[in-house]
Amino acid sequence: MLPDVPDFYQGEGLSASDGSLVRSIKAGGNLMPSFNRIIKDRDILNALAYIRTLQR
Repeated sequence: MLPDVPDFYQGEGLSASDGSLVRSIKAGGNLMPSFNRIIKDRDILNALAYIRTLQR
């Protein structure tokens, strides 16, 4: 695991709203590239919905 990278399996970082996570994914940051104009918002939301099921 890289430092400052949330572990979604453990629920880290998932307390943020979907809108906040979509903005982070689109903007990128640190080692993560920007996915703006690469992945559609609907696809990002679908991925977030799936990731949220992992913490159950």
